[in-house]
Amino acid sequence: MDKRNTTSWRPRPLVKGILLALITRVLRLRSLISRRKLAAVVLAPSEPGSLGDEAMLVAICTQLKRQGVTGISILESSLPGHHEAIPDARMIDLSGWTLHARFVDALRAAWIFAGSPRFYLLGADVMDGRYSPGRSLVRIKLAEIAAKVGCRVKIVGFSFSSQPSQQCCDALRALPKSVEFSNREAVSQQRFQQQVGRESKLTADAAFLLEEINDSTTIEPYLKWIATHTDNGRQVLGINFNSSRQHLLKELSAEELVGAYADSLGELLRRRENLALVFLPHDSRGEPSDFDLADLVASKLAASEMARTLNVSAPIRAAEIKAICGKLNAVLTGRMHLAIAALGMGTPVGCITYLGKFDGLFAHFRLVDCLIPPNGDSIAQLADFAETLLDRAPELARQIRDHLPKVKNLALENL
Repeated sequence: MDKRNTTSWRPRPLVKGILLALITRVLRLRSLISRRKLAAVVLAPSEPGSLGDEAMLVAICTQLKRQGVTGISILESSLPGHHEAIPDARMIDLSGWTLHARFVDALRAAWIFAGSPRFYLLGADVMDGRYSPGRSLVRIKLAEIAAKVGCRVKIVGFSFSSQPSQQCCDALRALPKSVEFSNREAVSQQRFQQQVGRESKLTADAAFLLEEINDSTTIEPYLKWIATHTDNGRQVLGINFNSSRQHLLKELSAEELVGAYADSLGELLRRRENLALVFLPHDSRGEPSDFDLADLVASKLAASEMARTLNVSAPIRAAEIKAICGKLNAVLTGRMHLAIAALGMGTPVGCITYLGKFDGLFAHFRLVDCLIPPNGDSIAQLADFAETLLDRAPELARQIRDHLPKVKNLALENL
């Protein structure tokens, strides 16, 4: 009996080698032709839900269009995704792509990259494997494929922790020499260069380039509320509630965290009768999400306290949140990209910090004494921290405005 009829056929090594050589030639030819095109592929930082990731993505795509790029393709890990924020971009679903993707999936990715001369991988905080080594390695693999088919690859705007995954460090180090890296602040740049051994350009986060939206019907009532309190002689403080991912919720339960926030804000409002608060959720992911926490904290405040409190609700865009930040006296947050939105509008920021990311961000503006650690004691002292921030606000605002043009120029270096 002919064994070929009873066993699955596999290409012999010689045939497989010839096949791969032919595919490589075709991809290289497609890549050479694509260099004449004004096109780019952008890998979204994560699944939709983070307004910070949306800010980076919208800002990069807007700047690419200004450079004359007419064909932008966005790779996403889930669809529907960022289409509403960037309606004229082509969305490509890569949700089924894993580190051990089938050959046909790798070939599909290679075909996409070969059709564009540029690939921008928005690194954010997912390149060092701190949250998920597998997720980081998938992104690094995509960068490798893009570089090998002749695409100019830039891994931009990313942080790097002091305790990265060694597997991710090895994979980053092994990427083709043509791959370019840029860190969004100096602390991460130093860590990356020391632990990976590759050169990296110092830039600033691309979200600094996001243009605010002041005239949408969504934020019109919010801006009117803020203007009313400002006209009545009140300071207006923006506050973001979040669990700082694994940090705060390791020490406090969700219920304890909500209670601690509510107690601190109640104390702050009692101390300062000329103060109003705006709750600024910035991420709809996770349990509890920023929006969940804002609602829960609001429910714990007294009626008299709620009269001076505004809770911004979904749906809302990153550019709209940035516009609101521009009308505030200061912002208190644990979300780095909300801090960037405020700083980008010249508004002072105080931050509940984690992973060292804020230290590098604030170094761009030479800001000091604007950070507190993520623990229960810090939440209990939030009223004191907020008062100090508000007292320093005029001085800090001048300092931020002085440094902002340079920071925006650094953000343009991502391109």
